[in-house]
Amino acid sequence: MNKAARFTARLLLTTFFAAPAAAADSASHHMSENIDEAYTIIKDFIAQKYGRDHPVPPGEAESETPNGEEPGYPLALAQCSTGGDNYVSEGPLRQTLIAIAFMTLVAEQQLSRAKYPPDLWEPALDDFETKALNSVNEGKRLGFEEWPSLENASEEINNNIRTRGMKMRPTTPFSECGGGPARFRIHVEPNSARAMLMPKMMYTYCKTIGKDPSNREACDFWHAPIEHEQWVYLGGVYKLRFQLGANLTPIEEFDFDRYLDGDTVVLRAKH
Repeated sequence: MNKAARFTARLLLTTFFAAPAAAADSASHHMSENIDEAYTIIKDFIAQKYGRDHPVPPGEAESETPNGEEPGYPLALAQCSTGGDNYVSEGPLRQTLIAIAFMTLVAEQQLSRAKYPPDLWEPALDDFETKALNSVNEGKRLGFEEWPSLENASEEINNNIRTRGMKMRPTTPFSECGGGPARFRIHVEPNSARAMLMPKMMYTYCKTIGKDPSNREACDFWHAPIEHEQWVYLGGVYKLRFQLGANLTPIEEFDFDRYLDGDTVVLRAKH
């Protein structure tokens, strides 16, 4: 399987299953009806979390080459964390918008760090981002052959390098990538409680559009409740609350990136 196929397969793992139909006044319905606004909120969140010049978590970006000089291997536009793996979020639309934002920001970062002149690559990335959002507005999702990819942007950048006779390494759409988020066994305390999680990005989205995050119907991005000793696939920072009988605990924050794949993670309800 080539790099692009591995990337797409890994991304589709968290996007393939359709989300339930959204209520007309819910946050997910707002997202489906206001895709460009939703994308702006999501992209701004990612840029602010990691810093616009550093959208990839530290240690995961490809090594730099001063002044873009060619070291003998291509510069990958997308990295292993690209595609929203830092934000496991149910629903094809959410994950697709996260993926576009991550791919655009990471590619900008890679090219800027390697000191490629902006006029060499900005039009190509702008075109990728515009076509990708147009495809989403047309109802397409990642995984379809007609969906725009970074391959076209990479080819355009490489053509610019050749046309100008520049001594810079060519670009490639994707680097070698491993797995994304990790699988955890959740230990809930007390054992009778149920843990409820929502990606922090989606919590921010609800607050931005005026939906109460504590209202599961209005802010319908909460994942299904997690039972004691259940195995789950998660990654990134989440908002967390517990259901204790008929009561719900206040919303708190929990970072799953502190744990390794296969770990037992204790989620403890505060009384």
